[in-house]
Amino acid sequence: MRVETDRSGPFTFQVGVNMSSLNGLLLRVDDAHKRFKASSLSQVAGRLEKEVVVSTIFGTNSIEGGTLSVEETEEALALTPA
Repeated sequence: MRVETDRSGPFTFQVGVNMSSLNGLLLRVDDAHKRFKASSLSQVAGRLEKEVVVSTIFGTNSIEGGTLSVEETEEALALTPA
């Protein structure tokens, strides 16, 4: 990638990654992801993620003076943007 800077002129960046050497690793990651999504552990992780997001947002909002309860925060996150 070539980048032109005002101060130092042009620079050429080259990523030092050989994609052919990574293909095997990418296949392993993809396989592990598919097996995880098919397991019951995926459902537990999904519920836990939601709880962590709600409690984190609630904690941040309450520090800043927000008045929503945990339940109201969860309901607000479930709303669609429309």
